[in-house]
Amino acid sequence: MMVKGVNKRIIEVSRAENPVFERAILFIRPEFAQMEDADIRRQGEIYVRELCRELPLPQTYPKKKKRGTILVPALCALCGAAGASGVLLLLGAAGQI
Repeated sequence: MMVKGVNKRIIEVSRAENPVFERAILFIRPEFAQMEDADIRRQGEIYVRELCRELPLPQTYPKKKKRGTILVPALCALCGAAGASGVLLLLGAAGQI
């Protein structure tokens, strides 16, 4: 997103009481740009707090343990060896080896 213009006033609210969001950046409307900084900041904090209160918190799921990182390649190697052994046994029984 590109913000055009250099006369934009913004505030950053870093106390978003939500585990998902770290901070919020709010653009001040030009008609309210002359308000006191403390009043604007207080309004911004109230606004962000209300937004965060309305959002349902996401469920946190435990990280899945990686299963099969060793088991799958080992089983593949075992199946390959068994297949190769079977082929060699069949060729040996046919008298071609």
